[in-house]
Amino acid sequence: MAKYASLFLHPTLRSLRISCASTDYPSRILPTIQGDSQFFYSTSLENLHFEECDLLPATLALLLSFPRALRSLTISEGTRYKPRNGNFVRQHGNMIPEELIGALNVQKDSLEHLSLNLGFTLRLGQHVDDTQYHLDFSAFELLRVLELDNRALKLMAPRGRNPMGRLPPNIEALKVFRLKLNLLRDVRDSAVLGPTDLNMPFCSVALLRRIKNAYPGFKQLEYVMEYSTDFDGELEDAIQREIFNLVRLNHDEMHRSEFRLSDDALKILQDRSATIQEKFGIQLKLSILVTWVP
Repeated sequence: MAKYASLFLHPTLRSLRISCASTDYPSRILPTIQGDSQFFYSTSLENLHFEECDLLPATLALLLSFPRALRSLTISEGTRYKPRNGNFVRQHGNMIPEELIGALNVQKDSLEHLSLNLGFTLRLGQHVDDTQYHLDFSAFELLRVLELDNRALKLMAPRGRNPMGRLPPNIEALKVFRLKLNLLRDVRDSAVLGPTDLNMPFCSVALLRRIKNAYPGFKQLEYVMEYSTDFDGELEDAIQREIFNLVRLNHDEMHRSEFRLSDDALKILQDRSATIQEKFGIQLKLSILVTWVP
């Protein structure tokens, strides 16, 4: 980003997507204008997407200081590539969750949609109960839609604890993606999901009652389950061969797809969905992301 950070000074650009980049270090980002207040909160950028990027929170905070009012932010860290020789392929390594929240605070007064796909993992000597490893969105009062991959969700509610107090106070929709499916059973060449394959973190009525009481505006809970064919051989070879087929399936339509809910699983899901909708006014949705490697 040291070369291309001037993109963030474009006066009329409203949407920007950056793929496979590193934010670099703050000292290398637009050094000639750093500290000049006329550039801060001056641009029209509203939608920003970092796709498979290597982010340093301090630099991210600097880049986020230029938009006047960022509405939507998507962050996907570069996590598809395995560490080589035990080292991170991302220059900046683990992005500490508390430092990430500090960077996002720069736009907390305008951000309405946030999606996080993080690569953070606890290292030796780091403890899950340490608050610097938690995601806390309680200061984001305008944030209505929050999307978290399963790893990020665990940083918000570690060790299965409930997320009360850390969700945005006015949240309306929560999406949890990259939930792993158990091994699917082949029946007549169709993949069948049984009751135990439905890995949904916030599905108990008791927990959803507490969430609804704490966040009255909460209306929609969506789970995106992920199924992938085997990545045999070297990862680099697999990436060259893979074809992404995104399948968005509502659970009412799964019987008409190559992924089929068993009758027992469908009944459980329909009963649970009806109970959640009736008691709390929360719509429960289920989707599947298929990554296909021929």
